[in-house]
Amino acid sequence: DSIPFETLTNKYIEYSKKHKSEKTLKSEVTSFNLYSKDWFNKRISLIKKDDVRKKHQEIHDNHGLYSANSWLSYLSSMYNKAINLWGLEIENPAIGIKKFKEKSRDRFLQPEELPRFFDVLEKIATPQVKNYVYLSLLTGARKSNVLSMRWEEISFENMTWRIPKTKNGEALTL
Repeated sequence: DSIPFETLTNKYIEYSKKHKSEKTLKSEVTSFNLYSKDWFNKRISLIKKDDVRKKHQEIHDNHGLYSANSWLSYLSSMYNKAINLWGLEIENPAIGIKKFKEKSRDRFLQPEELPRFFDVLEKIATPQVKNYVYLSLLTGARKSNVLSMRWEEISFENMTWRIPKTKNGEALTL
C-alpha cells in the first residue's frame, strides 16, 4: 500500500467521474493539482497527519480558508475510499484535523424587502426569469432541478412535480 500519491489521486478522480457532479469533480481536480502537486511522487503511507496539518495551514494562508477546507475534505474522502472501498491498509492522515471556522454565507430576503423584490421582478425581469423565480420560491427546489424541469414530470391532476433525479440521485415528488 505504498503507492504514489498521484496514483491514488488518479484512481480517486476516476471514481469521482462516475459518482460525483461535474462541478464537484472539477473542484477536486483543481484542488489536488493546485495544492498537492508536490506530493504526487510521495508514497501515500508516508503522508502523515502533521504533513496534512501544515499543508492545510499553507493553503489557508495563501488561498483562503474555504480552499483549505475543501482540499481537506477531498483529501479525507480520497483516503476513506482507499481504505474502505479499495482495501488499502493505510491510515487516513486527515482524520482529526479541524477545518477552519467558516462564516455563514446565508442571506435571506427579509419580510420588509419582499414587496420591493416582487415589484422590481415584475418591472424588469423577462417572463422566463419571472417564471423561474416564482417556481423556485414556490417549490424550494434546487436551481438545477428547476432549470431541467420537463412537462412530463408535472401532474396537474395531482398537483405534483416528480423530479426524477435530485442531488442525492433519488427521485422526489413535490
